[in-house]
Amino acid sequence: MDDFKRLTCHCNASIYRGLALQDAAVGQSHDVLLDRSVEIGEEIVPWLEQSIAPDRCLLTLIIVPCTQFPDVEVEYEAFALELSQAVVKHKQHTPRPDRTSASYLSVLARLHHLRFIQQKKIDYLIHAFSDIKRCLRRPTLDEYHQAIYRADMAAFYHTSFHHFGADADSNKDIEDAVENLRIAINLTKDHPRTLHPLFHYELGSMFLCRYRSGRQIKHLSEAVHYLRHSVEGITAKDIGIPAFDTCLNLLTVTLISRFNSTHESQDLDDAITYQEVVLSLLEGTLHEPGVGVIGCTSRASNVLDALTLYSTWLNMRFADSGRIGDLQTAMRWAEYVVDSTPEEDDAGRRRGISCFVNCLMNRFHAYGRIEDINRVVELVTQSDPRFAYEVGRVLMTAFERFRAKDYLDYAISCLQMAVDHAGAQQDALSNFEAVFKTHFGHHDIVAVQEIFDMFPSHIIAAFLQRPHVLALPRVFMDWVQISSRLNCFGRALTLRYETSQIREEAVIEEAMKNHLRALEVTPETSHLYPQYLLCLSTSYRVRFQVCNQLDDIDLAIRLQHRALVKAPQQHPNRIQYLTALGHSLLQLSLLSQNAEDFEAGLEYIEQAVDSPYGFHHDRLSAAVLWASIYHRSNDAQRSSDYRTNETSPTYPIDPTELLRRALKGYAKAVSLLARAASIGISSSSRLAQLYMVPRGLASDAAACAFTLAERGTDPIRAQEYIGNAIELLDQGRAILWSQAAQLRADLQLLEKQDPKLAKELQLVSDKLNNAVFSLGDSSSDIGPLTERLGEEWESLVKEVRKVEGFGDFLQPIPFYKLRRAADMGPIVIINTSDFRCDALIILPQGQSNLHIVPLKKLTKSRIEDDVSDLLKLLELLPFSDRRKFERILDGLWQTIGIPVLRALRQLGIDFSTPPHIRWCPTGRLAFLPIHAASPMRGGRGMLDYVVSSYIPTLSALLRIQKVASQPPLTARHSYPRVAAIYCSNLVSQPGMGPLPSTEKEIDILKKYAGSARVLDIVMGNAAQIDAVLSALQSVDWVHFACHGVQDVMSPMESALIFGDGRIPVSRLAGNSNLSGDFAMLLACETAMGSPGLSDEAIHVAAGLHFAGFKGIVATMWTIHDETGPEVAESVYEFLFSAEGEAEKTTSGSRRPASGKAAYALRRALLMLRDQKKRPALEWAPFIHYGM
Repeated sequence: MDDFKRLTCHCNASIYRGLALQDAAVGQSHDVLLDRSVEIGEEIVPWLEQSIAPDRCLLTLIIVPCTQFPDVEVEYEAFALELSQAVVKHKQHTPRPDRTSASYLSVLARLHHLRFIQQKKIDYLIHAFSDIKRCLRRPTLDEYHQAIYRADMAAFYHTSFHHFGADADSNKDIEDAVENLRIAINLTKDHPRTLHPLFHYELGSMFLCRYRSGRQIKHLSEAVHYLRHSVEGITAKDIGIPAFDTCLNLLTVTLISRFNSTHESQDLDDAITYQEVVLSLLEGTLHEPGVGVIGCTSRASNVLDALTLYSTWLNMRFADSGRIGDLQTAMRWAEYVVDSTPEEDDAGRRRGISCFVNCLMNRFHAYGRIEDINRVVELVTQSDPRFAYEVGRVLMTAFERFRAKDYLDYAISCLQMAVDHAGAQQDALSNFEAVFKTHFGHHDIVAVQEIFDMFPSHIIAAFLQRPHVLALPRVFMDWVQISSRLNCFGRALTLRYETSQIREEAVIEEAMKNHLRALEVTPETSHLYPQYLLCLSTSYRVRFQVCNQLDDIDLAIRLQHRALVKAPQQHPNRIQYLTALGHSLLQLSLLSQNAEDFEAGLEYIEQAVDSPYGFHHDRLSAAVLWASIYHRSNDAQRSSDYRTNETSPTYPIDPTELLRRALKGYAKAVSLLARAASIGISSSSRLAQLYMVPRGLASDAAACAFTLAERGTDPIRAQEYIGNAIELLDQGRAILWSQAAQLRADLQLLEKQDPKLAKELQLVSDKLNNAVFSLGDSSSDIGPLTERLGEEWESLVKEVRKVEGFGDFLQPIPFYKLRRAADMGPIVIINTSDFRCDALIILPQGQSNLHIVPLKKLTKSRIEDDVSDLLKLLELLPFSDRRKFERILDGLWQTIGIPVLRALRQLGIDFSTPPHIRWCPTGRLAFLPIHAASPMRGGRGMLDYVVSSYIPTLSALLRIQKVASQPPLTARHSYPRVAAIYCSNLVSQPGMGPLPSTEKEIDILKKYAGSARVLDIVMGNAAQIDAVLSALQSVDWVHFACHGVQDVMSPMESALIFGDGRIPVSRLAGNSNLSGDFAMLLACETAMGSPGLSDEAIHVAAGLHFAGFKGIVATMWTIHDETGPEVAESVYEFLFSAEGEAEKTTSGSRRPASGKAAYALRRALLMLRDQKKRPALEWAPFIHYGM
């Protein structure tokens, strides 16, 4: 209650009816205790100007049963009063003998009190105290009525406390107010279900005000104690739904206030439970005990406000505990609020959007779903300062992901605006009471209206009508709002300092200043306090990295220790604290040469990785740091032989042991990476997870294993280390393809063992596949779908692993199986790492052990330079510098070609007939044409010695080999069924020029395959997306003669281009009905990957390979128009000839051997080079991909 909503009994109700303005009586209302007729919106200013006029007020009475009227129910009645007129009328209508009655005096006291609230004349308050004290001295007054009047006395003291400020006398006022309410409670021991809840509510409100004034946690706890008593042991029927609703509302927000201040998780749990009770009282909501809110059909503003708070608390609990169910429920109702709030309710929409944005940001930070960031961008208005904080957070996240400077600059601008705006709101809020203690027109109405946008209307209404009682805005919102913005702004400034080429000391000092301000306003017992400590410590650590000042790293470590001590053992953020502390200790050890710091730092990081609580991406970051620290520490020890002892760090661990620990860390990191980018989230989100780890993680792991293999004296153990390297390379590369491909293969095996379970899993798989590879998923929110399917998926996988023989279902493929991929011929993995570069030769089992070929002349930086030079050359086509390209090929020959071919000869490979080598390049080496490596000054090159194919991973080749071993679906006499797809002139597609040679390519295909085999010719305007996809599902071979494009920023949108649009990689890969043998992709850039994800092999050729085509001829860059038909002629001629091992049929035609496509392509390239005298830039882009 407040001064404009007071308790009274039926004895006095008739008096107030007589005093009300007859033409303005509101009448009975059972809606809500807080006057819902007062809406905060466009009508607020006129209403305020009337209701806060010096002599006018709107009074709502809670009419309760009493000793004289014991059987009546609680009622609510509102009156418009002209206070001066009411006082005069009250005196005139009351006979003089009755003016000493308790009823007369209590009403008169209340009128004087209301006049003081409105006009601030101290005489009115003095009269109010005098009248209520006289009332309480009436000898005939029973205990029940004494209690009601004691509550009035408490309200008067409460008013005095706020009016005169927080001095000693005012503190006495609040103590007297509390004492009067406690007396009132004792007087009504026999009537607890009616008055006690309302008295306890008043007591809770008073202690909330004391907390606001002194910030003592004990007062906040007292408030919680009394507010709990206001709702426990009673039902809404006892005091009416409005009063019960009011008590619950204030209790929930007070519990949240205490949670924010003390981090008692039980407070958050209880607040959510009570908020569910609030929602259960509202019409249109469906609540299930123990489950929560399970349905809602209402779009009423009070319901939507309650749902917003419910979602906010659930989202808060998810951030605190990591419970995914809380986040899912919060997301559901936050989105419902956003969708249900009408456009004209601007304040309600902003509250709902802010809640939904916070949910989306939490889900992104936990699971890396890029769709959540896109959705946030759709929701917020960048030009609105009230959304500046949300926009700034999104931009800062985008910078951390893509490192685009513009993102960070704009983020800092937005966050500066957010900090300024929060400060302005705080100033307005600090003066909020003063605004309403004087005439409304004397203050900035706009500033006050901004506060209205922050809170639900029923809270503001209560605040307006009794500004000194309801302390929620200051208690709950003040420091949380401001501290979060200050902290985020500090983080952004630290990022600017860390990533700028020119480090300005003023920037990092401003960052620290903001972090310190955030800590100053945050209670040390708050769950946010350790997070802010961590952010401040990061600023000191970053400055240490730049300035090398020991004081900075010492202070960072102390702050991180404090954060760790304050963090509960099961808190998700504890991993971040462990990792940061470990990192800082390791950095200190490099400077101090202290072995204890080194060991302690490593121990903290290992704890972070092995923590059973927290999010995968935090553990992944810790695992990457673990592996790299151990690995680089070994590298530093190895290099220390060439340094003086004074400058070289020393470590207490044997170098070989350092490598073993590094390899263990790499294994954990690769495993966590696979889980973070696992099936069940969209492809764009999985790619986002891959962007977050250092490039070449798997390659660094392999380099570590190779070094261990070389250092050991046990040849068997050395082979095991090499096997570890192969497993890590396979698990940590082409993750996007490998997981889905493994699923497809394993499902085929399961179908034979348990068809029913396989069918269920296939159904969920298809739905996930459509979601994961959905077209345009980078801008669509498929979160609820993938979450639900993901849970169903996990449950089914557990069931499958119970089936005999399927205990390792969808588990990583072990080395002894992976090496079978080399049964068809040698495989050469080229591993590139900052630590070392090597070729790993895998021969068919029984021929030789695994063999490492150190590539001593090859460095990762050289590869980076060559790729950069090549990309620049391709931009200048057809006017590129051919000599520069030849130098790139010469480098490949000197660094890879010569040592690998020499090693193959030493291992017994026969070169009398060129052997078929399957290359598996790692990192950005995948952008360079190894098959075209050749010496600068002429002479024989790679093309002369070997037949080359490229594979993404061993597991991919292994799966294709299994499929190829099965009998073809097509009858032998009609094999192959062929589709020819060409689109020569794309008028409808901007920037796509004509392709004059496409019809010639199709004529060549028909010439060798025969018209009977070419089932579909999709050409010209008929080359529409649906027609193309339909043709692909019924053929063994396909020939594409069309435009292709590689999308570097969104590689899953790399595509083949047709008359009505594009068929991107995501759609090709998602087509599970393809099972072709061979594809000729004479479209540009169909085998060019994305520089940022070179290990993922995301291009059109890979998409077709994954979808089921066993071998593909594709292009790495744009080709000349005349070159396509020449390659097609040579390849098809070979495949349909006896030389290509084509089998002659009874009809005289030849059945081609598509497995010889790599040989056919080599023949074509030799023809272009030797007979046509074409430069390498024209023939090198053609590659064979797959088996």
